[in-house]
Amino acid sequence: MWGPWRLTLRKAEHALKIGRLDEAVAYVSRPEVRSYRQARELKVRVAEALAGRAEEHLRQGDSGRAWKDIDEAEKLDGAHERLGQLRQELMRRGLDEATQYIKAGQPAAAIECLDRLARRGGNGAEARQLHEAAAAWRTGTDQARAGRFAQAIEQFEKARSLAPDCEPLDNALQQAWAARDRLATLE
Repeated sequence: MWGPWRLTLRKAEHALKIGRLDEAVAYVSRPEVRSYRQARELKVRVAEALAGRAEEHLRQGDSGRAWKDIDEAEKLDGAHERLGQLRQELMRRGLDEATQYIKAGQPAAAIECLDRLARRGGNGAEARQLHEAAAAWRTGTDQARAGRFAQAIEQFEKARSLAPDCEPLDNALQQAWAARDRLATLE
């Protein structure tokens, strides 16, 4: 007679075979199978399949689902090198997305994107620099709205030093200078 753990592993193998990876993860993660060698071997195969599915999500541009599959595969302790490569590619895409937000004049969206990356461990020098630039830009915008143009100019110049060649940022800086000059002529 088969023990209940063998039946659970058979269910996991079947779920893996038909592509129901979330179901397979649930089966191989059950407490009654964790200590068996066959379960550990199956976990590696499920993790490999999750890495493959993450690659497919990445090709389709669905970063959220790719991250979910990477996280699940890492919990199963498998496919380390492949997952590391996928993680790096997702980080690269996240940085590219944040850069595009900055170049589009959307510092708040860039900060949100970079915060998501930081929660995933993406807090390298480039990410920190982009975050600092976007934060300075947002602070400068707030200062300009409050009529504090000298402080706004200071923040915009800080942002520009961190994110050069950004036309919307240059425009914000020029507008702050113009507003400060108008205000000075009124005084």
